[in-house]
Amino acid sequence: MKRKVKSPVFYVVVICTFHLLAGCGSQYSKVRLDYYLRTPPSSSIPNAAQVSVFVERFTDLRTGVAHNVIGEAKTGIADKKSPIIIDDSLVELSALAFRGAFAESGFNVVFDEAEADLVFKGRINVFWVQEFTPGLVPQHSEADIEFDVVLIDRIHDVNLWYDVKKSHVESILDGMDVTVQNEQIINRALYDVIASVLKDDQLAVAVGKFVEQNK
Repeated sequence: MKRKVKSPVFYVVVICTFHLLAGCGSQYSKVRLDYYLRTPPSSSIPNAAQVSVFVERFTDLRTGVAHNVIGEAKTGIADKKSPIIIDDSLVELSALAFRGAFAESGFNVVFDEAEADLVFKGRINVFWVQEFTPGLVPQHSEADIEFDVVLIDRIHDVNLWYDVKKSHVESILDGMDVTVQNEQIINRALYDVIASVLKDDQLAVAVGKFVEQNK
């Protein structure tokens, strides 16, 4: 009896199905930090235009992850764990976001520390977005950011203001693919943290005193 030879298409379908069930399709999930679209509204810091600020590259204190990994997604039918990455280093992007925010708030942002009155530094304690697929609870995603931030009087080498700023944002359970929402909620968390810095009353007081003392 002549053996029937299966069409090559059959094997392609089998292989593709296997990869889908294994969670294949992408080894990672990429998101964009659109900080430049979410710059906080201008703050009411007095005399900001009279102050030159240098924003230093942030320090990433997270352990066990690369500087461009900011979370974990579940991809494919089998919900394979996949790292969420960004195009650039998080230490660069975080500083870039704050440079834009300070500029929007009226400060004179400089790119040479020697020309600055004040230096803004940050440490990244937490910057993570993760998907969860618990038992009977619908799949959802959570984003957490925590920065240590400090504003330094460069002329007198003293700290003017410092704080720990954090934000927690969860995805909306509206039937949308939760992976799509990862980008939305991590950007929302970043926006909230930046806004909390520029809207901080004690920061405004510190800058105001600096201007008064250095007229």
